[in-house]
Amino acid sequence: MNTPVYLSRPALTSALGSGLQVHADALLTPSENTPLTFSDQWVKGKTHAFGAVKETLMPLPDSIPEAHRSRNNQLILHALSQIDGLIQTAIARYGKERVAVVTGTSTSGADENIPLFQHVVQGGEWTDVPFKQLQHTMASPSEFIAQVYGLDGLRYTVSTACTSGARALISAARLLRAGLCDAVICGGADTLSPLTINGFASLEVLSDGIAKPFSANRNGINIGEAAAFFVMTRDADFDGEMQLLGYGASSDAYHMSSPR
Repeated sequence: MNTPVYLSRPALTSALGSGLQVHADALLTPSENTPLTFSDQWVKGKTHAFGAVKETLMPLPDSIPEAHRSRNNQLILHALSQIDGLIQTAIARYGKERVAVVTGTSTSGADENIPLFQHVVQGGEWTDVPFKQLQHTMASPSEFIAQVYGLDGLRYTVSTACTSGARALISAARLLRAGLCDAVICGGADTLSPLTINGFASLEVLSDGIAKPFSANRNGINIGEAAAFFVMTRDADFDGEMQLLGYGASSDAYHMSSPR
């Protein structure tokens, strides 16, 4: 039998706002207003609805090096501030070398290199503008979190497109059950990016309005940005008793973007 693992209360930031209660109220209270933003800035010649985070994000501390300065990491820090006390408690209880980090993302800080790409497209040289390789890497979010909290434990990032955040929770549970750590800061974050938005647009799966899931009139999805994180442990007394009861993952290898 697998060792039980438990999730703390979540840290959440999205187009709906920040915090669990804000999200619960927004989702459960009928409203004619939409949190989505209609914009033509992302897909040339077309207007779509996007779930953009509207609140002002926390500034990154001055101690954070250039290698970790990206909007994606700023969104992560903004969300993690909601459970900062839990993270500090985990460090005090288990030690900084026994607190791991597993993050899911697909954009990371790739957009920090957009000025370079635009410069080259306009005829400039690659050497004219610095290439921000470390912001661009998928490892950046987990390395960033470890640096913010001074952690010495295992840390890595999962990038499996839309399942990245869920896979991060699976990896966290496996690390705990293997005894490789005692707590894991785990979750996912993605920011609106022209790369992913235009990728979905090229697949013709973006809705021309507000998405209508489960409707006969459904014609696509809305892309958004958000961050959600937990502290996962083997101890039910750490922060509530929300047990992770199961998960599943497979690789069907049928088609790049469509189910069988």
